[in-house]
Amino acid sequence: VTLGPQYQTLSETATSDSNVANAQIQVRAHTQSGAVTAYIRNASVTRVPLTDFTTGLETGQTQLTWTNTVDTTAPGGNESNVTSAVSQLTTSAMSHGGSNAIQYGGTASGGTTNYAYMEAFSNSALLSSTSRLNYWIFPQSPLGAEPGASSTTGLNSTCAAIDIIFTNSTSLRSKTAVTDQYGNQIHPAHMCNHLVPDQWNYVTADLSSLSGLTVSRIDVGYDQPNAPAGNYSGYVDDISLTH
Repeated sequence: VTLGPQYQTLSETATSDSNVANAQIQVRAHTQSGAVTAYIRNASVTRVPLTDFTTGLETGQTQLTWTNTVDTTAPGGNESNVTSAVSQLTTSAMSHGGSNAIQYGGTASGGTTNYAYMEAFSNSALLSSTSRLNYWIFPQSPLGAEPGASSTTGLNSTCAAIDIIFTNSTSLRSKTAVTDQYGNQIHPAHMCNHLVPDQWNYVTADLSSLSGLTVSRIDVGYDQPNAPAGNYSGYVDDISLTH
């Protein structure tokens, strides 16, 4: 820019490695013919969070890599005592924002173990000391007015969460120290009865303790020990991994 005698509002975008200690921004007057004194006031730096993965399933955004596919590859959670498990794109009115969301659901047999972990996205994000997981989830109950709610059973649908499979053959659900903003472990079985049915619930978790791990895939899991036999169903939307 050409500097004038009055204060000017300057806006500049710069990219810097967030891991560089004591990174500096330098202002230089490099085309002046003689000595120049410049005064700077009200300077600020706004850090924009780097996004490893984000999608609301809308047009132009990341779409499901897999549809209605049980994660049978260890340490994927697999399936037990659940039939007709689904994890699929829905374009119904049930979305947190926009028009699209992931619909999850299935039928629990009611045994000691009832679970279905469904593959959703392939991803290769590297977690850092500032990584977070964020998503919205809408578990249905028989009292809900939304389509299909009346076919669900009790609070079965609240036993659901996002799971992450890492390249070192571990999973997010196995990390007992990783909890949501209310202290619930990020594991479908630990979300049972903690999510509010028939409304959108925001879930966020600090993943800083997992810094250095690389994501392999992102799953949508249902897990309910000793579940009442019957259906579960719900929606997940606006998923992001940021650092």
